[in-house]
Amino acid sequence: MTTILINWPIIKVLIVACKILNITPDQLIAINQEQEFFLKSQLSKSAELSNFKSKELRAWASFDAEALNTVLNEAGFPEIKFNKFESPSDFGVVSILDVLFEWIVPGDSSRKVFCFKEICYQAVEIAHGFKIHEIIDGRQIVSIQTKSGDTVYMAPSSEPSSQAELQEHIRCLKNKLVDAKVDCSYKKLKFPVIKVRQQCDLHWLKGLIFSGILTKDYEIKEAAQIIQFNMDRFGGRIENAVMSYLYARGRCPNIFVIEGPFYFWIERHGLSMPIMQAYLAEDSFVCA
Repeated sequence: MTTILINWPIIKVLIVACKILNITPDQLIAINQEQEFFLKSQLSKSAELSNFKSKELRAWASFDAEALNTVLNEAGFPEIKFNKFESPSDFGVVSILDVLFEWIVPGDSSRKVFCFKEICYQAVEIAHGFKIHEIIDGRQIVSIQTKSGDTVYMAPSSEPSSQAELQEHIRCLKNKLVDAKVDCSYKKLKFPVIKVRQQCDLHWLKGLIFSGILTKDYEIKEAAQIIQFNMDRFGGRIENAVMSYLYARGRCPNIFVIEGPFYFWIERHGLSMPIMQAYLAEDSFVCA
């Protein structure tokens, strides 16, 4: 199954939210391992956002949910939308990435096909602007130059089991490219025509805390992402929208809060084992 990872619009959303709340990224508090990893390894790259053109990576923030829904609709992402904000102090942020790349010379897709697992698919054949790199383990990586100066890489491989494995696999391939030799025996390159649209829940981002010197902290209540990628004989286009709903929560300094199941036991001096031992789950909680 196709796995696509685009983090730059997520970084943009978090940076814009920090600016609205007048805090710095190091004041974000992670509540799970995915958030902790993202803050350390991805958000730290926020200075690189300046490498995108203004029209390639844009962001909107508003206390009006419908205004942000209009932005998403007009940009072609009606699948994700904000519900009405619960409080006047709640707000949302939308970030949209739109990157276009064109091959140096358009390829040929007329009557070009290839078969995989007994199914035939459309293909593109190009004869200019590509290189075949042979890495140490004998595998090959394709690089294709684009008119914008971006370089596209393709490397046949097995399916990753997760986004984390995808990142690690590509990181290893990038490192192996350093010592790769260019194989000049290939005169043409053939690859699939791509058309994919995915919706991602971004559930791992929920609960991220924006903690500042204000009377209220903010927390991400909802987050979603739409990814669309098309690639043909002319080049490709990456379109991505990220939405995030932040709500104000009452700030209670120095209070340790248990908000889920927990272990419980009672000890008494003179007894060699607890009076009671338990794991208290939500089926024992009293509904509000």
